[in-house]
Amino acid sequence: MTEKTSGARTPDQEPETDDPLQRFLARIKAFAIARQKQLTVAAAIVCVAVIAGAGVFYFLERARENASEMLIQTTRQYQQLGENPSEEEIERIRQNFEKLIEEYGYTGPAKVALLQYAGLCYRNGDYGRALELYEKAYEAFEDSFEFRSLALNGMAHAHAAMGEYEKALSFFEQVAGDQNQALRDQALFNLGLLYSRIGDSVKSRKAYEKLVNEFPGSIFAEPARDMLSG
Repeated sequence: MTEKTSGARTPDQEPETDDPLQRFLARIKAFAIARQKQLTVAAAIVCVAVIAGAGVFYFLERARENASEMLIQTTRQYQQLGENPSEEEIERIRQNFEKLIEEYGYTGPAKVALLQYAGLCYRNGDYGRALELYEKAYEAFEDSFEFRSLALNGMAHAHAAMGEYEKALSFFEQVAGDQNQALRDQALFNLGLLYSRIGDSVKSRKAYEKLVNEFPGSIFAEPARDMLSG
């Protein structure tokens, strides 16, 4: 006798029932069984993502530590330069800064290196390269007002050294006109010098007067007084 198979159930099928709730639960169970492999794979992917995230965090922290060590060593070498360093000394420090910025440019120490490297280039007479580095530092420190101030001031000095006085004046004006700038007294003094250099004695005098009145205790106040009385 041939068995009827149309109503046969597989082991994972639930018995037919008239209870709507039971039928609903049975469908959920069947879905879970059918998707068990997919769900297991998805869980594995989540675990890998968590582990990878932890690895990235460790990598970033380790990179920051390496960058800090390189910055400390290079800064020490930079500070130990004499009045007339050799080309070899300059080149060694330059390469160290370049390596630090290239390999760890996304870290805080590498951003600080931009400012220090810019200072080295400025000191060595490479004003164009110094300007590029100051501009990069200004962009890199978008969340740090103090460092952006240093970069802005450096950009002004670089333009002035290249004889681009109008551009230099615009940057010094930005620094001097911002009440929150820590370098306002220095910027005012430099404005006095530059305006005098281009022959605008009125603006030069105003800059010196503002410096003396607002920052009487500044190290730039005394030479400003000398300029006013001269």
